[in-house]
Amino acid sequence: STVMSLVTRLWSAVHTWKVKDGGEWRRMSELLEPPAGREQLHDLFGRLLSTLVAYFAVPRYMRLRHVMRLYGAAEDQARRHALANEFKLLVDGSLSQLQALVQELKTRGLPGGEAHRLDSYISQIGIAWEQLTVIKEYRTPQVFRAFSRVYVLIMPVLYGPYYASIVEEAEKSGDDPDRALLFAILFACAVQLASAGLVNLMIALEDPFAQKTRFAGNFDRIRVSEIAEATRRHLLLVEQQAPDGW
Repeated sequence: STVMSLVTRLWSAVHTWKVKDGGEWRRMSELLEPPAGREQLHDLFGRLLSTLVAYFAVPRYMRLRHVMRLYGAAEDQARRHALANEFKLLVDGSLSQLQALVQELKTRGLPGGEAHRLDSYISQIGIAWEQLTVIKEYRTPQVFRAFSRVYVLIMPVLYGPYYASIVEEAEKSGDDPDRALLFAILFACAVQLASAGLVNLMIALEDPFAQKTRFAGNFDRIRVSEIAEATRRHLLLVEQQAPDGW
């Protein structure tokens, strides 16, 4: 949200801030060579949004099968890693071009104070972008993930004597053994479901951005493509309303 908000602020500034040019106040977007400047501006922001979506859509790597190098997993991991790095470089390139845009506007009359503010917007976009890449690429240690999977499988065996003791204690206290058995079964199922759900949640949060290949995990993922599309429509609305003033 920080990245998209700052992109919107930067776009809005280019289309609404006015600069004195030859004794006449003009919007910054009008300082660019029309219509080529307008098309280049659209291409730059459109490329930034599209590469952001493409980067976050790359399937996660460093999974267990990648580490174990099973069934061509090494090649699959290398391909996914190369895709992520390529899109990351494209995003960084777009941010560099935004900085070049600010410098170009300075040569066309943009005061230093306003240029510094636009540069600060781009710097904040870069910082937020790096934080998102850490969330995208961070992986829980393999040992912890493997332990959690194994623990869910062996937990019913480890807790079995406790569940049996519930029924035994009920018989000793004179309670209905059938009711105690039903309670023990329901309690065992509830504990198992809760543990399996937490493990699945941990795996789903390994990459909250990517489109999952299976049904599980799709409810809570961050829908970057929808956010980017909403941002794109917002940018077009800002551009349409900019000539009207306030």
